[in-house]
Amino acid sequence: MSNRRSKYKERAITGLIYVLIVLFSLFYDPLKNSLPFFLFTFILTILGNYEFYHITENAGNRPYITIGLILSAILSIGIYIFGIDFFSFILPLSVITILVASFSVKFEDRNAIDSFITLAGLYYFPLINLGVLIHKMESGKFLLLLIFLGTWAYDTFAYLIGSKFGKVKLAPRISPLKTVEGVVGGFIGVFVAIMLIGGLLNFILKGTWGYDIFNLPLNLLLIYGLFISIFAQLGDLSESYIKRKFFIKDSGSIFPGHGGVLDRCDSLLFTIIMSYWFFKFFIT
Repeated sequence: MSNRRSKYKERAITGLIYVLIVLFSLFYDPLKNSLPFFLFTFILTILGNYEFYHITENAGNRPYITIGLILSAILSIGIYIFGIDFFSFILPLSVITILVASFSVKFEDRNAIDSFITLAGLYYFPLINLGVLIHKMESGKFLLLLIFLGTWAYDTFAYLIGSKFGKVKLAPRISPLKTVEGVVGGFIGVFVAIMLIGGLLNFILKGTWGYDIFNLPLNLLLIYGLFISIFAQLGDLSESYIKRKFFIKDSGSIFPGHGGVLDRCDSLLFTIIMSYWFFKFFIT
């Protein structure tokens, strides 16, 4: 019992520190250039991609880790400076770089799968850098707060409701512990968080109950809540699938009580990708 309590305490402390770092990176922006949030996503990108490559090594693969991490760093910096158009530059650069490396005598023990995994890693977790582009949008700080709030609410309620009432398995081959009841709980959690916490924040900052801080009308906000629930679950299942295929429980241990960066940010990755295009279409 004491061991379980200790784990819950460790998990809670880690979660609190993570939340404080997120809030600081979101709202501390003295130069108005989104640099603090960029540094946050940059660090997550390097750590997350390293975990991804390390996971694949568990099945005997040997991706070009150093090359992949350098290209990930270039991708992150390029998105921050040039925006999403930088993808049209980094894609051919990545392909050429990895192909040249594969021709090198130094890497003659690698195969085509290793090259593919290295390239795939660049277009998986590094896409979290789209969050920086959201930060630069009108009301970007609050839109990102909405993403984090919705994602955390989904994960928390899905876990609590699923643990207590879960019976019908959602995807037993991928993640045996996830249930349909948990999904329903997650959906409820997202809408409760957006409606209550979002409204309260608007009241504190603007003096009226509403959702003006998000720069989205209520009907779109409700639709967005539906999307964030769907993509949070897809992100969770995707990472569970990867870990199951490579026979590991956690992607890392950098977050005590939570696991690695991929464990902590699996749902967030997918909700950020979806949110960028949602906000791009409906706001900008």
